[in-house]
Amino acid sequence: MTFAQSVGAFFRRLKPFILLFLLTQFLVRLALTLVSAKDLSFHPADWLVPFFTGFWFDIVTLLPILVVFLLFPLLLPVSWAGKRFDRAVGLSGFAIFLFLMVVQGVSEYFFWDEFTTRFNFIAVDYLVYTQEVIQNIMESYPVVPLLAGIGLLAVGGAYLLRRQVKAGFAPHPPFMKRLAVFATITGMAAAGVLVTSDSITRPMPSAIARELGGNGLYGLVSAFFSNEIDFVNFYRTIPEKQ
Repeated sequence: MTFAQSVGAFFRRLKPFILLFLLTQFLVRLALTLVSAKDLSFHPADWLVPFFTGFWFDIVTLLPILVVFLLFPLLLPVSWAGKRFDRAVGLSGFAIFLFLMVVQGVSEYFFWDEFTTRFNFIAVDYLVYTQEVIQNIMESYPVVPLLAGIGLLAVGGAYLLRRQVKAGFAPHPPFMKRLAVFATITGMAAAGVLVTSDSITRPMPSAIARELGGNGLYGLVSAFFSNEIDFVNFYRTIPEKQ
């Protein structure tokens, strides 16, 4: 099996996860754009550019996730590929990923409704002060019914898409070919993170468009490591000459 064939085999295995992630991020961005329509100008940059820059951020965010996903097929023996254990892990993993993606989308909607921004340093503080935040969230939103509904959706979605998920289980490349693909994706993920920053969205005319052009998961991780506040976006300022 050539390197290209090994890449194709891994892509078939991860295709449902990749499409689910990209579709979720697109729908979240579209929903946030529609609920913010009254605050956007008629300039094309407010409506179109965020989807192009957002797609880049989605890809940069997706690549490290794929690295984690590739650990399982990397270590999976060839003789186990497509067998009961492989199928069980794949379907269970897809159901869990679907659950997490819907939770992320719903969480981003409520976060946007509160702060008109994607996940940022505020969301990081929410994770740090978990006890207080969970208590506040439980009092403010119907968390249990929401999670129960999302759980049922995830199980039902995984069942309906089980054929598509199973279609990528075989063939399974030899270990060295799998390792080469894993190293390549890891390198791409590292390069994407190194060359990407929030400055990509700064030329956009409005703060809302800049937020729409980002990615919530990327913003969350970035804020966790940088621990910085975008002062201009969150506080009123006066011209520097004054």
